[in-house]
Amino acid sequence: MPFSTYTTSFWVLEQIGFWDPWVTPEDYHLFFKAIFKFNDKVSAVPLFLKTLSDAAEGEGHWSTIKNNYLQSRRWAWGISDDGWVIKNFLKNFFRSSIRSKYITLHMLFDHIMGLSIAFLVLLGGVLPGFLNPDFNKDTAGALFPIVTGQFVQVTIFFLIVTIIFDFYLRPTPKDMPWWKNITRVLEWVVQPVAGFILTAIPGLEAQTRLVFGRYLEYYVTKKKGEGKEDEN
Repeated sequence: MPFSTYTTSFWVLEQIGFWDPWVTPEDYHLFFKAIFKFNDKVSAVPLFLKTLSDAAEGEGHWSTIKNNYLQSRRWAWGISDDGWVIKNFLKNFFRSSIRSKYITLHMLFDHIMGLSIAFLVLLGGVLPGFLNPDFNKDTAGALFPIVTGQFVQVTIFFLIVTIIFDFYLRPTPKDMPWWKNITRVLEWVVQPVAGFILTAIPGLEAQTRLVFGRYLEYYVTKKKGEGKEDEN
């Protein structure tokens, strides 16, 4: 689960020019400012702590779905910073280390493939033949849907293994009714659909808006905790 909570020294902030008020994804933007300034002298050390997070929730089911959709769209808008990253990556290419290059390229890969992978898995096997009917007439085109289908089958197998491990390893509250164990399994069945609707589609919308210059205003996500309501 990603969190943007971090600590850094005032000296580092002063050296890299503090925060940029025009940047929305300020957490990793600040990290890359330090990378481009200090190269291998800077790194992020993860701290694994137990924490609580308020849910992005609305007044009802549909408002909750809408709230999560808009939050995912805002997160996907972080790719708007990639142009700045690429510019500085090329500017510092010859003096940056292999580690710095790897971190930068890994981030760019995640921003691009993290949203498009769902469309590739869902449509990758049939889309080439749909766009070009002649593609299915040769051997490679005929075998392509079969090969991609086998990849999906392997993915489903490991998904089932993950469900089994989650079912037996996740602690079950003593007061949980038996029928809720069924919903724990159904969560995994619904997850691909929910992930596509609440992650891939809002990500595609955000990136399409960015391409055509239809910019987004910063959406403040409504969240609810126990007995309180907040915006973040």
